[in-house]
Amino acid sequence: MKYTIISGCFEKGTSEQQAGYVGLFGQERIGYYFDLYFHWYNLVHEIGHCIVEKQGAVMSKVREEMFVNELAVGFYRAVGESGRLDELREKLEQILGSMPAPMPEGEAFTDFYERIWGSELLNNVMIYGYFQLNSVLMALRSARDFRDVMKEIGVEIGEGFGSTSEIPGEEGAGSTSIDTASASIQEGTGEWDSSSTSKKTAADINLPGPLDIAISSENAPVFFDHALSCLRNFGIDLSEIRLELVDNPMIQCARSE
Repeated sequence: MKYTIISGCFEKGTSEQQAGYVGLFGQERIGYYFDLYFHWYNLVHEIGHCIVEKQGAVMSKVREEMFVNELAVGFYRAVGESGRLDELREKLEQILGSMPAPMPEGEAFTDFYERIWGSELLNNVMIYGYFQLNSVLMALRSARDFRDVMKEIGVEIGEGFGSTSEIPGEEGAGSTSIDTASASIQEGTGEWDSSSTSKKTAADINLPGPLDIAISSENAPVFFDHALSCLRNFGIDLSEIRLELVDNPMIQCARSE
């Protein structure tokens, strides 16, 4: 299966397309916050959808969206990106603090969206926007361990990985012995095999640190490749996946072929 992550650019959108995001993120540093969300955080969110499909995990659309947010947050915490996550959380709390919740009184967030998913109500920009942003904020607040998230869909990361307390390369973590799932592309099939396990140490899995480059659409491919590299080091190999940047900022999705 081949995957394409398609992501539009704010600066290349029409005035009408940009206006919707200005209404959401505010005028101040709109380009930066758009890129922080879509060309940094959301890249791993969309990769998460590809992982879920490749694993054959079955869950409702609402649960899948919430799951891939837990995956994205857990991943970024595991690779030392807590600073940018904190910045994103602060912005989302600001946005949602002034956005009225669409749920009727007494109905839980997930129950409401499970009920309306696929209906005309979900086409309302504010209702759908509230779902996405609040789902991310919930994931940021719960801050689940990456290993625990991945285990839900049958991927074993291994002890000492996926936790902010034991990142490979940190003092004291270099000789930790672990069993980790070895995900690979089977020769000649193009299929992802995560069934085999291998004995590795934390030193064997050498994760790159956070990227010290500017958040921007221009750097989105660099962040994308960096995320894939880190995932490979976790034993998750998505070799047939690419990023395509387009002009329309309203387009943000993952597509399988």
